[in-house]
Amino acid sequence: MNILIDGRSVRPGQTGVGYYTEEMIRALGRVARGHEIHVLTIDKDYWGSEPTGIHLTTCSVDYERHPRGEWFLNVELPAILRRLQADVFWGPGFLSPWVRTRARQVLTVHDLTVFSHPDCYPRRFAFYLRWAIRLGVAAADAVVCPSRATAEQLLTRLAPRRARVEIIPEAPADAFRHETAGSYELEPFVSPPYILLVGAGDPRKRVDLAVQAFRRVAEAGFPHRLVLVGHTQAGWPGEKIVVLRRRTRDDLVSLYRYADLLIVPSLWEGFGLPVLEAMAAGCPVLASRSGALPETGGEAAEYLDKDDPAALADAIMRLLGDKARREEMRRLGYARAAIYSWDKSATQLLTLFESLLGGSR
Repeated sequence: MNILIDGRSVRPGQTGVGYYTEEMIRALGRVARGHEIHVLTIDKDYWGSEPTGIHLTTCSVDYERHPRGEWFLNVELPAILRRLQADVFWGPGFLSPWVRTRARQVLTVHDLTVFSHPDCYPRRFAFYLRWAIRLGVAAADAVVCPSRATAEQLLTRLAPRRARVEIIPEAPADAFRHETAGSYELEPFVSPPYILLVGAGDPRKRVDLAVQAFRRVAEAGFPHRLVLVGHTQAGWPGEKIVVLRRRTRDDLVSLYRYADLLIVPSLWEGFGLPVLEAMAAGCPVLASRSGALPETGGEAAEYLDKDDPAALADAIMRLLGDKARREEMRRLGYARAAIYSWDKSATQLLTLFESLLGGSR
């Protein structure tokens, strides 16, 4: 089987989609014995040496360029698929050709918050992304969703007529797992004790709600700081709130390991990878009961049933004051995170590719 993957989201400063794409590509290279895997990349140097089982192909067209990116996606990319005689194309970052190709087309849709919560996106970008997702899903042979919650939302909102919908979860990278703690020790960027919120630059994460709740926690006498990772503002002068812009993976490993609690008060998550990353690193998790978060965290996390600062503050203070409960959540979190692995998910994805080729062309 000859597979072509759009890996253009893998690059310096990449977002969560880029991390997902990179991890899945590296895992596919490990598990896809006997198959040819070609990856389009705009930064070949980022990868270092070519990953095991992967052939990197440099592409000069950034997917964020418009309309050049659309021309590449629907004219040049199909030509590349023909030249490589690709059997399967996989678009892991929402994008796939809007035209039918000889190759089977698989598209990953991580969430549909651009449909359900459009106010969290710039208006023009939201319009474009809704349009691109609709066209990609209509042309796809299969759509991959990371959770049942996202799959159900996809089926309800877009009702694909021909595409199979498959649930293939994400996973924490091995660097986050507590088993690796003995191999290296990372110092915290912020002196403990602190509470952590990751991805704070995304409006869906509801930083304002977290800050309001944290002020109640601070007023109650708790010595903790609130650490916001990924936020773009300078901070809140005079308050025990620390803003850290985008961090490396090793930075996040350290931040999770020294945190007393990760809070995820999101409006909606298509999967909620920080939940598993925190659990793998031994950090208890308090999350909203929205989207895929209960599905991802299972019984290892605690959840908010009320959507207000007082309820969040009360839940934080209860957990910070109960060390035994936090230790129990750590143990449950280790077991929960161990269920997921990139190799397991890559094997599911490869099985999907193979099944698509079993039918008639």
